[in-house]
Amino acid sequence: MDTDGLYGFDISGVFGIEKVNAQAVLPETPDIPFGDTSVKTDTETLYTSQSTDADSQEIYYLWYWSDSNSSAWLDLFASGEIVSPTYQWDENGNYQIRVMVKDEAGLVSDWSDPLTVGITKNAPTLKTALIQLLENLMNMCPVLSSMIQLLLFFL
Repeated sequence: MDTDGLYGFDISGVFGIEKVNAQAVLPETPDIPFGDTSVKTDTETLYTSQSTDADSQEIYYLWYWSDSNSSAWLDLFASGEIVSPTYQWDENGNYQIRVMVKDEAGLVSDWSDPLTVGITKNAPTLKTALIQLLENLMNMCPVLSSMIQLLLFFL
């Protein structure tokens, strides 16, 4: 224990987290996030987790998406309530989602164990490719533009 009666790491510059009193009870480390582990780029995907606070205080959730982005502290939720944010990745790769919680007193849990998510490129559909082709034709042949716009309306 530090001589000033505080413990933990001072990471206040990272997520606005401060040292806390050693007698306080931290919220439980959140459950490992749950959700799809194989996702296409640009696809909004739902993930869930939950945590409890021994003092039954409401808790904020912070999600780290492993692509240099994290959520802001999400609103207060009841202790034990399942929280379900959505997220989408723009780039292929493997990402590790983690979540932590902070109670109303500002006490912060450890990070959850990670959920690894594999992201692959979202292949264009035939309809998307056809629309792109027609749009290119419209730009190249303004005379056909009216007919192509009519065709696009029905796609």
